[in-house]
Amino acid sequence: MVSVEEKRVQAEKILESVLGFTVDIGIEVEVLQYFLKANHPNVAKELEERGAYAYCALRTKELVSILVVLDDTDRYQADIEAAQEGYVYAYVYNIARPEYSEFGTIKVDKKLNRIA
Repeated sequence: MVSVEEKRVQAEKILESVLGFTVDIGIEVEVLQYFLKANHPNVAKELEERGAYAYCALRTKELVSILVVLDDTDRYQADIEAAQEGYVYAYVYNIARPEYSEFGTIKVDKKLNRIA
């Protein structure tokens, strides 16, 4: 199992690859995780069951794309390389139809706007 600290470092590397500059996600991640547990316990439970470390959330209309890092360290380098092209792994929560929520890769631009 991967530690929370290792996942945080990986999340920062992914964001740096997308944005092009170094970021520190400390308190923001804590706020996001608290918000999920308090307001969307079903989503928090789904993430916890998968070992997913939520580090950023993007909202577009009726979807919330929660960027996550999983326990699979074998794919960490590939995730960083994909992030350089704007591809990041996320749990996409469908607000209107929660049963259609799923994990998958999304595409974002350099400002973290979801574009696909």
